[in-house]
Amino acid sequence: MQKNKAWIAAMAGIAVIVIIALVVTMSEKQTSVLTIGVTLPLSGDAAAYGKEALNGLNLAADEINARGGMGGKPIRLAVQDDQGSPKDGVSALQKLIFTNPGMQVVIGGGFSQIAAAQIPVCERNGIVLFSPFASNPDLAKPDDCFFRNWPSDTAEGKEMAEYAYQTPNLRRVAILSSNSDYGVGLRKVFEREFKAVGGTIPVVLEFAEGDSDFRPQLTRIKDEGADSIYMIGWYKEFARILRQARELAVDVQFLSCVTFNKPELLELAGEAAEGVIFSQPAYSAEREEPVVQSFVQAYEGRFGAKPGTYAAQAYDALNLISEAASQGLDADDIKRALYQIKDYPGVTGSTTFDSNGDVEKPVEFMAVRNGRYVYMN
Repeated sequence: MQKNKAWIAAMAGIAVIVIIALVVTMSEKQTSVLTIGVTLPLSGDAAAYGKEALNGLNLAADEINARGGMGGKPIRLAVQDDQGSPKDGVSALQKLIFTNPGMQVVIGGGFSQIAAAQIPVCERNGIVLFSPFASNPDLAKPDDCFFRNWPSDTAEGKEMAEYAYQTPNLRRVAILSSNSDYGVGLRKVFEREFKAVGGTIPVVLEFAEGDSDFRPQLTRIKDEGADSIYMIGWYKEFARILRQARELAVDVQFLSCVTFNKPELLELAGEAAEGVIFSQPAYSAEREEPVVQSFVQAYEGRFGAKPGTYAAQAYDALNLISEAASQGLDADDIKRALYQIKDYPGVTGSTTFDSNGDVEKPVEFMAVRNGRYVYMN
């Protein structure tokens, strides 16, 4: 009996030593390496956007480490798949927090509905949430944990409304939008601003992500006598809408938003995409600025393709965090430093944050001509 007690005590002592060793090892690892959390849609319908963004983040992380890291510490990206849904976005975030104690920043909330679900979790845990492409205007609030380097829908919707009225001289624009936070936020801005300049919105119709039959909506729009359709949502749905519109002889001008800029869409839609006009933040892989061309060459060399808007936005996001981290590595330090950033020369243009953690950036217009994306200006 005494031997058994002695054996149990010895094993308990060994277990304590092992646990202490693991804690010390984890602590040393955490102090020597700075972890940046990442949640992006890496599976599901939005995976193309998330994978492109992750490429931009990985490139930025390697370059930051080559320059000496953030605040003298090498960084590593801890990545979780949010699957493009708010529920999974929260689960991904919570897993990051649990497995990376002391983490101060997460690049996440890639889409507006996911950001809206993640912001309260980050607030409770004192973590900065930085989104490279969430755009719903309602997300912006002063002195909270949330920042983004993607322009708010307020800017994109207003500029598209004015452009549609003045340049193609459209007067009756029907709206066909996703029922997501992104779709609802952008369509409300466009509807308000297009009416303000004198235009008419004959009908506003919705669809859900993954829908495949848009014939009822397109037939309704045709019956209403719209001269154009403003599509808001995701590229796979856009391709189906355009093909079905051609089948139904819905011969109107199509307008869209930044999510239209995916080469895969041109393959899926074929000739039905010809002539679509869409807006996006001012970034182009063709720009001649040295900072842009340096990024493009590095990206092409590593991934074998030109970087799109989502890669560029994510690349800038991590570099902006690195810029802020030079003032301190705690979340509060990074937050204060982000508010102070003025005219940061990123690949997506000059970045300045306002009191809501929003950026002001110009919007540009592109169209599909001869099966290629071209600039309108």
